[in-house]
Amino acid sequence: MSVDAGIDFLFKSAITPSALVKALLGTGWGPDPEGEMSLYPPADPAQAPWDNDWQKVKGGDISYLVTWVARLDEPSGEFGFDLFHRETGICGPFLISDDRHSLRWATHANIPYIVSHRNMVDFSKCMSVIFPAIKSAGLAIKRIEMYAQ
Repeated sequence: MSVDAGIDFLFKSAITPSALVKALLGTGWGPDPEGEMSLYPPADPAQAPWDNDWQKVKGGDISYLVTWVARLDEPSGEFGFDLFHRETGICGPFLISDDRHSLRWATHANIPYIVSHRNMVDFSKCMSVIFPAIKSAGLAIKRIEMYAQ
């Protein structure tokens, strides 16, 4: 059974993407076990937003990710990056909105389920791997929405 699950965060003030990435990296997130990460660049204004493709970065080059994201601290379109949590194996893309006030995180591997209800996503485990980074980045949450389909 394939599940689409994730968490949408709305923050009280704009995210500084480079601070969030550094906080994620400092709290157990990084490239997948094969050393790959994916980046989703802001859309070219001449293209429809859905025409952009995720770009693979091989070799686990964390410095490339940090530099790439730092260029996007100022709003320039929605963008994203895909990271892996080393301790839990949970992974998925992080999408930052154009206005830098919201973050969407969608799990796509090693989704944790409630043991007694194998078809229900355990969002407490998802939150436990994201909250340390949000706290470290100094972000104040205005609203959280969770979804599973």
